[in-house]
Amino acid sequence: MNTLTSEGAARFWQSLREEMARVRETWIAAHHWQALAGLQALEGAMRGIDGGTAQAATRLAGIVPMLDDLAKLAPEFEPFLAQARRAEAAQGENGQERFEKLTSRLFLMHRFLDGVSGAEEFGGVRVGRGGDVEFGLGMHLHDGYMYADYSDAMKYCLIWECSNAARPKDFDAWKNYYVPYLMENYFKDSRYMSIDNQLVLAVFGASKLSEQLGGASKVKECFDYLEEEVKKLGYDGMIYLSCGSSSDSLASMGFDGAYAYNWGNQGYKLDVNKHSILNSQKASSKMYTVPTISVGFNSIPWHGIRYPMMSVED
Repeated sequence: MNTLTSEGAARFWQSLREEMARVRETWIAAHHWQALAGLQALEGAMRGIDGGTAQAATRLAGIVPMLDDLAKLAPEFEPFLAQARRAEAAQGENGQERFEKLTSRLFLMHRFLDGVSGAEEFGGVRVGRGGDVEFGLGMHLHDGYMYADYSDAMKYCLIWECSNAARPKDFDAWKNYYVPYLMENYFKDSRYMSIDNQLVLAVFGASKLSEQLGGASKVKECFDYLEEEVKKLGYDGMIYLSCGSSSDSLASMGFDGAYAYNWGNQGYKLDVNKHSILNSQKASSKMYTVPTISVGFNSIPWHGIRYPMMSVED
């Protein structure tokens, strides 16, 4: 089977879906949540596929790593893996390149979850205890940029929301799950932002990270490890930015600077911006404060309030 336009290709997708439905019931009964997350990731990658269309050709090559992982858990997937590999070889590397990035994000999800505590969510994807995967707005915005024709016209960097979402439970989880995820999906991307040959990573909720890992020194251990890993890519290290005001405690975690996600519900006022920036700079001589301008705060999703916007004159 060289393409997905044949009758055999349509049978492939139908048979795969039937097998996935069968093992799902078995894994739910066995509370095999990790395997279910991998299964749901595969279902997400297959969403919208019509087995009789040429559009689906790159999808088959893209699901090879997922099938490979599932085949290790259930031998019933081995025939599907063999077929997908043959199609992958026939299509060649270029045919799968674009879809590969998306599937790699989904494929890593169930491995990643083993190192997660708190909310089981990352990159706009939430995996419930029943194995269901929900694709949130964040993921759609993410992929809208990642696959845009002219996305290389601008750089991007990540804000890791670890206050309410995923955090590593320990250094091993950071090393084995988080760092590979960040490296493969973002830090190897030529569009990722670097300053003076150092990659930029912002963190929202640094105190939660410290609580989870067991103190500032543990956070720094994780940050230092990532810094050494990115040097293998040819970079000189990392620039870590914390959301909010600077402090000596943040500096001890390894943060280089601070910037404002916003300056609160009064952040539309010019004086609040000025004083907040200056106070942050005075709070610690060990960190740099990025002079962020906060033009307002729309709190409707959380509190039903839209605070004023800064005036044009200010």
